[in-house]
Amino acid sequence: MAVAELIKQKNALMLSLEDAKRHGKNRDVLELASLAASIEGRIAREFIGAKKPGDAVINLISEASCLNDADRLIEAKRDLQMALTLTNSLNVAQWVHEELQDIPE
Repeated sequence: MAVAELIKQKNALMLSLEDAKRHGKNRDVLELASLAASIEGRIAREFIGAKKPGDAVINLISEASCLNDADRLIEAKRDLQMALTLTNSLNVAQWVHEELQDIPE
């Protein structure tokens, strides 16, 4: 599937996820967050394969955020650590380090 189509699917899921959060639909939040994380991961892998690590970093961070919403903290931590290896921005690296500190061991 093309990256553009994956992005469209992810955007629709993110809107549904935010709506579920706003309405306290916890079961829906877990399901939608996991689905959105999966698509973010696919997009990140596409960018890595296309030698666009900066774009992949954004999707890895978003994937980690979705995994956090799904209470999948170990996986979120793994994605943030991968983002650290790909970023060349000191600001992004500093932000990721701060996010990693907020994830319990």
